[in-house]
Amino acid sequence: METPSPLPFRQIGKGFCGSVWAADRSGVASAMKREDGGTYRSVAHDSAMHILIGASLTPFQQSPYHLAPLLNIPAHRELITGDNTQWWTARSHRFPGSYEHCNTLITERMLPFPEAPRHKIIDLFCLPGSRGALKASRKDEDCLLRCYLGRRKNAFASPSRYFTLRNKPLQIHHLEGLRLPVVEHAETMADTLAVMYWHAK
Repeated sequence: METPSPLPFRQIGKGFCGSVWAADRSGVASAMKREDGGTYRSVAHDSAMHILIGASLTPFQQSPYHLAPLLNIPAHRELITGDNTQWWTARSHRFPGSYEHCNTLITERMLPFPEAPRHKIIDLFCLPGSRGALKASRKDEDCLLRCYLGRRKNAFASPSRYFTLRNKPLQIHHLEGLRLPVVEHAETMADTLAVMYWHAK
């Protein structure tokens, strides 16, 4: 029986910090954050903060205080340096040919939202003329949401012409429109920020 070829890595996000990659597979998977963004960004620093916050938060979640009981932090897997020849030799062919070796942080992948909630968000908050294209967009299947609980848009403001489900910001009125538990989200954020500020520092 032939061993299946490793799946290629596909870019699932990009920002000032760098680009994020993963192989398309179901279930538990990994995501790779490449240090190919802004000059002063460091995935080594991100790696250290990830480990520190996880180590600080877990005891509080398991203590009688039960802080942030609904919070799940993606598992930290490994920090790969650009000069790790063994790792890159085995995997560089899975990236597009133009991509150079660089420092890369590997964590558990936060899986994207499935089709039903994606389409619900598009139907509620996207301009009508763009809805069909967004629902058919492969890129927008990589849907992650960022909640901003200190913001509420003016009720009379028009929807943005630029709309993407990648790292989609959701303000309070969005969460209310989706009938999500705003108070529970706020409590979880408050617990987490308190631990980060007072304990992880």
